[in-house]
Amino acid sequence: MWDIFFLCSSCFYVNIVYRDNRLKDNLQEKIPQLRFYKPTHSQFASLICYSSQLTVEDLIERLSPQLDNVTTTDDDTTDDDIPPANLSLSSGIKLEFRHVSDLVNRSLSSVPKQYKTWPPVLEDFSLDSCMKYSPTELYNLIACITGLMKDVVADPYVRVDLPHDQHLKVASICQDIIYIWSKGRIQPPKTLALGLTLRHLTGNKRVNDILSALGHAASYQISLGLETALAMSQHEQGLPPEFQLTDAAAVCWDNIDFSNETVSGGGTAHYVNGILLQPITQGPVTPNTASQSSAKISKSVRKLPRLDSDMASAPHNRKQGPSQVRPASLPEAKPPPGQLSEFTYVNMKNAVQDATIIPPWTDFQKETSSNVQPMTRIHYLPLILAPATEADTIATILHRTLQIADQLKLDRIVAVFDLAIYAKIQEQRWSDRHKVYLDRIIPRLGEFHTTMSYLGVIGKRFGDGGLAANWTEADLVAPGSLNATLSGKQYNRAMRSHKVLFEALYRLQLQGFISTLSEDEQSQLLSLSELLSANYRDSDQYEQGSQTMSQYLARFQHHKSQQSDSNPTYRYWNSYMEMVQTLLTFTRASRTNNWDLHLECVDWMIPWYFAYDRSHYSR
Repeated sequence: MWDIFFLCSSCFYVNIVYRDNRLKDNLQEKIPQLRFYKPTHSQFASLICYSSQLTVEDLIERLSPQLDNVTTTDDDTTDDDIPPANLSLSSGIKLEFRHVSDLVNRSLSSVPKQYKTWPPVLEDFSLDSCMKYSPTELYNLIACITGLMKDVVADPYVRVDLPHDQHLKVASICQDIIYIWSKGRIQPPKTLALGLTLRHLTGNKRVNDILSALGHAASYQISLGLETALAMSQHEQGLPPEFQLTDAAAVCWDNIDFSNETVSGGGTAHYVNGILLQPITQGPVTPNTASQSSAKISKSVRKLPRLDSDMASAPHNRKQGPSQVRPASLPEAKPPPGQLSEFTYVNMKNAVQDATIIPPWTDFQKETSSNVQPMTRIHYLPLILAPATEADTIATILHRTLQIADQLKLDRIVAVFDLAIYAKIQEQRWSDRHKVYLDRIIPRLGEFHTTMSYLGVIGKRFGDGGLAANWTEADLVAPGSLNATLSGKQYNRAMRSHKVLFEALYRLQLQGFISTLSEDEQSQLLSLSELLSANYRDSDQYEQGSQTMSQYLARFQHHKSQQSDSNPTYRYWNSYMEMVQTLLTFTRASRTNNWDLHLECVDWMIPWYFAYDRSHYSR
């Protein structure tokens, strides 16, 4: 029987023209005592055939000479002298594992131990930078283990090519391995970015530390240190180098409050923050490097130290007004600006069966506008640790704004404020003996606060005259939010409600106007509106169609004037329409950077500010 065992075993190493299953079946038919076993340690292992009558003792006795040959060697024999055939399969696997392990460890030693600068910059978190922390050998091994590649790439300089989504996953696993291999001393871009993101999104220290313990993200303390270093670097470096010299720029200053809802009202913090804006233009680059700092930032700092506040002192002069004041005069009676756009828009929605085919007002203005604004780079300025209403704070704002203008080599710079800061800024500009602030700083009110104030004017004038009732009955505004919406404090809700009511009233006005036209004129206006509805995304056709619409607009305005003279109710709501028309045009002028249209809207809004107790804005 033992001879049969060796005979059957050898059959699998000899090239015999038999299929395995066929040979196995034939042997079992001839010799029923045979048993077959397939080892599981390797997919290439041979099928072992043995007798069911063979005991364990017999097997050990038969194999003892071979075991003696493996274990008993001469003293002069080394491990290298042992024939490879005598090694067990498990030992071979161990050797292969050891070989792969050594190869991966050698590749991990080439990983950068630290970033070139601390804190790391944006380029350090790019995908190309992440690949520095994904050695080729490790990357290919992970791709092979996960079944993303069929054949093993043995060349250490050839990285397997994977689809983008799989590429990201493999690179992520590689960085986790490096984080574990270095016992957290090396922070790959993935761990730093994920840790900082978790801190920003959750603010939960426990969540951060759990993922850190699993080897996926930096710990909460390391994330806090990175955030502190980023804040300190912004303060140390001055203006970023991407801000171009001599290119127009603007600064915006506003108050920022912390811990307002304390029990006693104490412990609140009232500071001033600012941002620097500059459009990204195409052309030769002249980077700003004069203000760059080479100070080293420690990794161990976990709390931002209180920065020295270089507060400027306000001049103790008597209040002084502007040197030249224009004589007060009532503006000429004229229609609100920008009526053609709304007239065309409502006619288009009136001409189609389904009004939803035409997008809402904001999207429509975006799609039909040919004035595409360049992208803007933004830089956050250091906080001014003082209330915005103090005179020294106003002096500091003017001083820092002038410093920014000097660093960018600008003769003049635009500064944007809300009304509270704007009024005090003007007082100090007028009292400046050297006229530096008066000549080089151009202050202006922010469009957001100007719009909110104008919304309050509209709400105060028409709230009790039917506006509040229309909004609540149409379910545009809930009764509990009505006062805040009318006053303009809830900006988004107020703008939406005014747009909806404006369009509804405008359609009623158009119906009355169209009824006065002849059948041919009605047909022509309808055809023109349908043509524009189908081709409004074509800027040329829309521009030509709008010009044709202008002849109907003049007659429409005349119609509204006649109706207003004969009907007081019509005149009342037409006044509402004109105010909302100005509001929408002002918004469009701000978003399309149309300065002339902006000034025209402000000129039309000023009398309403004065009439409804917004005297500071009217000035």
